[in-house]
Amino acid sequence: MNIIHSLIGKTGSKPFIFILIGLLVVFNILMNAPGLPTSTPSMQNISPTFTPFDLQAKGYNVDSFTNDLNELGIEGRTIYKNFMICDIFFPSIYAFTFSSLIFLIFRKRKNWSNWLFLIPLLTGLVDYIENIFIAIAFSDYPSSDHLTVSVASLATQAKMSLNALLILSLLFTLGTWLAALVKNK
Repeated sequence: MNIIHSLIGKTGSKPFIFILIGLLVVFNILMNAPGLPTSTPSMQNISPTFTPFDLQAKGYNVDSFTNDLNELGIEGRTIYKNFMICDIFFPSIYAFTFSSLIFLIFRKRKNWSNWLFLIPLLTGLVDYIENIFIAIAFSDYPSSDHLTVSVASLATQAKMSLNALLILSLLFTLGTWLAALVKNK
């Protein structure tokens, strides 16, 4: 645990946080800007109802997984492969960005809030598990294994639950930071 605390202590410096925020913006653009060969809107141009598996909060099964990939066609699946390449980096970027921000605000406290920085790290870890199993199922397409897709789906649902905790922890952090600003003025 000390190693993680030390690592986040280093990434929690203001210059490093600005670099992480810059990377977060770049990857959000790559994965969400229309017309890019790595983005969700580009996939949705091909299949308007498609939602990347990473964002299907209710999960999916092997039939819906295969159906979605069928509807994307070769061009859409190529875009999805590019999307997944970006998603190799995205979980660590958002995990370290948000952990570092939370750590920066609460680093001097000696209570439970000092450990909130673990929520983004745990979310990123589950995101990587999800990505691994989606990639395996995708590489096995059209014969994707039920177990592989089920594990990917379960990881997606767990990540979405952790995302809710992540948002709450970020809101709490923002509120604490704003309260400190007002108190100091």
